[in-house]
Amino acid sequence: MKTLLTKLFASFNFSSQEVSDNTLFFKTNADDKVEYYLVYLTAKNTLKTYESTPSFMAAMDFLKEQNENQTDVAKNTSILLCVLMEDLGADSLQYKPDILKIEEEEFQYKHYVLPYVDQAVSALNASADLLSNLNVSVNNENRFHQYFTNPYGDATYFLSMQLFLKLPFLGPFPYQAANFIPIDTMVQQYIEIAQVKPFYTLAISDDINIIDWGIVQQNALDLSTDSFERVMDKLK
Repeated sequence: MKTLLTKLFASFNFSSQEVSDNTLFFKTNADDKVEYYLVYLTAKNTLKTYESTPSFMAAMDFLKEQNENQTDVAKNTSILLCVLMEDLGADSLQYKPDILKIEEEEFQYKHYVLPYVDQAVSALNASADLLSNLNVSVNNENRFHQYFTNPYGDATYFLSMQLFLKLPFLGPFPYQAANFIPIDTMVQQYIEIAQVKPFYTLAISDDINIIDWGIVQQNALDLSTDSFERVMDKLK
């Protein structure tokens, strides 16, 4: 996972620093924005206690030192917790309450949780052109529809999609193909085709006018929320 993320961040002009065996720090080199990411690799069984582990506490000390040297670090840093699972489907469902708690709780730094399995990382790393591979993967219509039917069935597609959701700088691609379809457009098309809109309305609201469909699209893809399940339950 460290190799995958290092290549990915480097492709978007981030410099990297290995803080420890399981912690990486990325800083954008772009002149027009300030952006930092602390990537912390952990396992599923530490989700309840990761904050008190010596390695994570050391990572927080590192961020504190960075902020003393560069005062913009605190307000421009996101923490990405990469959580290694054994069985993607079963483990993601089992630890979903912990993932929700981490992503919804108010911390000094915004936290994102990225569940993954090693086979998905290996599949993405095997590509000679990682960005192109991700582009092709997320825009595969059949895999996209299968994701809604069984989100954990294709571990590589799941990881590709989660990377887009948790790392906003990934899209749109700077050299995207002419037939590239942005994720939000694909979601909108799928929602319209599947007629999710009325079902979602029945599930969460009596007034369709108050629904922010941008949020609906994001939630429909983001399995760290319960909106995906609520939509799919209505479609059964």
